[in-house]
Amino acid sequence: MNNRLKILVGFTIAVFIPLGFWYYYFGYKGLPKPVKRWFPTGEVRHFKFRGKDKVDSVYHTIADFKLTDQNGHVLTNDSFKERIYVADFFFCSCTTVCPKMAHQLQRVQAEFKNVKWINFLSHTVNPEHDSISALKTYAKRFGADDEKWKFVTGDKQLLYDLCKNSYYLAVQDDGGIDNFDHSEKFVLVDNHRVIRGYYDGTDSVDVNRMMGDIVLLLKELSNDVNELKPPRN
Repeated sequence: MNNRLKILVGFTIAVFIPLGFWYYYFGYKGLPKPVKRWFPTGEVRHFKFRGKDKVDSVYHTIADFKLTDQNGHVLTNDSFKERIYVADFFFCSCTTVCPKMAHQLQRVQAEFKNVKWINFLSHTVNPEHDSISALKTYAKRFGADDEKWKFVTGDKQLLYDLCKNSYYLAVQDDGGIDNFDHSEKFVLVDNHRVIRGYYDGTDSVDVNRMMGDIVLLLKELSNDVNELKPPRN
């Protein structure tokens, strides 16, 4: 083997084999991917980050709200400032999907019980009957931590507008105390009010996926707080 060929073989071993290993280990086997941001508005914003001009997409955000929780406390968007939360919709007399969803959120709450930056926000779709005391009883039934898991009521039109126009979920009142059609989805919302994921709240595998995404968003939140990343929206 002449010197030129030896150099070529050595270069191949030194460069392409490590690159191949890197691709296999990190590409094929998979590094965690950033959690998707849903619903870009088509607009962009300009800002400076670390002295450089940057451009970023603007995303749909959850509208302002004012609701009352199971302890009679008023909640607004500011109640979740610098927090990540999981939103869902239910009603207390539901005997089908709602208890399944609540059991899954109970499991997620246990997983993140010591992480103050994650909350849960369950909206009733039946505010005429789901009083504050009814919400309190329902919360106790599923072992809700009052500081982490909020069951909220309020003006019905506001609740339904939030469901349809902010969280982009289906809801319908078919008349009668138990005749409500609502989504079984959990919606993951970041600290900038941007939707980051939808998950089947009755499926433990999909809820596990949500918990993985929560971990990644907590990392994002930590970076935001420490000013390592530009603000969103």
